[in-house]
Amino acid sequence: MLFTKIFKKQAASIRGSIHDLKQPNSPLAEIPILMYLASMSPIKYDALYKKFFTHPAMIEALMRDFVPTSLVEEIDFSTLRRLPQEHIGRDYRKKLNDIVWQLDLRGNPCYIIIMLEFQRKNDRWMALRLLTYIALLWDNMLREGRIQAETGLPPVFPIVIYNGKKSWNAPLDIKSLLPPCPPILSEFQASLRYFLIDELRVPDEQLKSRDNLASLFFFLQRCNLLESGDELRRLERILNHPGFRELTRTFAEWICHAAYEAGITETVERFDNIREVNAMLLENAPNWKYEYIAIGREEGREEGRELGREEGREVGREEGREEALETTRIDLREMLHSMIHEKFGPTTTKIYEKLSGIYDIKDLCGLAKKVPSIASPDKLNEIMDEIISRKKSL
Repeated sequence: MLFTKIFKKQAASIRGSIHDLKQPNSPLAEIPILMYLASMSPIKYDALYKKFFTHPAMIEALMRDFVPTSLVEEIDFSTLRRLPQEHIGRDYRKKLNDIVWQLDLRGNPCYIIIMLEFQRKNDRWMALRLLTYIALLWDNMLREGRIQAETGLPPVFPIVIYNGKKSWNAPLDIKSLLPPCPPILSEFQASLRYFLIDELRVPDEQLKSRDNLASLFFFLQRCNLLESGDELRRLERILNHPGFRELTRTFAEWICHAAYEAGITETVERFDNIREVNAMLLENAPNWKYEYIAIGREEGREEGRELGREEGREVGREEGREEALETTRIDLREMLHSMIHEKFGPTTTKIYEKLSGIYDIKDLCGLAKKVPSIASPDKLNEIMDEIISRKKSL
């Protein structure tokens, strides 16, 4: 049973969730994408999340949206280059979720270290870990001859991205980990501070107001799969660039994993663009919506159950199914209208009326897949007429 599978996952220890589940039968519409992804094995979840920050476009978006402008203005993002995994000792790397990028700051090399924290608890010693990490990075570069005496050590900007449920309250600098010491010793103590992005504490309004890949990525994790259509269309528009093909596949893989963990699909499907992902969600959503609506209605019919009125439960199931199907039809028509407008310009009233006359979910999904390759509005009208006439003849 689909919901047995889902509720077992909800009851399990879920790392990095946005909301505690109040009851095992909480409406699925309230469950964010992050919740389903966090129910994956830690290794898969960490690898999938980390993959986003191997794309230079995501690093630039992250810096532009969350790092002080005074620093960002000094960076040449065209020089972004990711360092290979072997930049520090293998034994130490096993303990870290790290990504290191090199770029030019005022014409000189600078390094961005991104630490991804998936733990539910704060890491009090993060500043110490980063200090050790940076020292190992410098030492490795020195041994490889990449640091010269006249240039000195290259600057490093450490970023910690945390998506745990509880607010991050670990010290942001190494000095806060030291006990009070005599003034004469203070100047001899190590100094390091890292930049924290406490992802789940960024307000929804701030993320929604920014047309940026990093903000949209963080916001999408808070959306539920049934109501993410607008955000996916925004994502599709931003990624509509030849240089974003690999990043598009990463987003598609991430959403498809969420759909699989939610039980919407039986396998993790593969897509090359976000439009296909959105169509897949809309195509598979009716039965999924039907089940959670039917369960909700079932729970609300205590009197009917007590009296053994089976017909009351059947009416509830049927109402739930019809409500789910109609919602999906509306979503699909809105998506199609947007696609047609984007391809052919303002649509005529006639085309929109024809869309309203197509009721079959599979027909609407099939039309969505065809629109990108349709050459003209006349051809679109012809295809829609065929769909409508075929249904009338049945």
